[in-house]
Amino acid sequence: MVSQFMLGHFEKERGRLQLLSDQVTLFRAQQYPKIENLTKENLKQIQLAIINS
Repeated sequence: MVSQFMLGHFEKERGRLQLLSDQVTLFRAQQYPKIENLTKENLKQIQLAIINS
């Protein structure tokens, strides 16, 4: 459920700007296995990746 929300949010935000679209696509490609198999540890890693990007 959470992973579907996150993917939906990425899709929504992706349409705003081309640069944002490119960055969201790249982020999703890098983080997709963690998003699909969301655990507490994966969520922490994703949050760190968001903060650092």
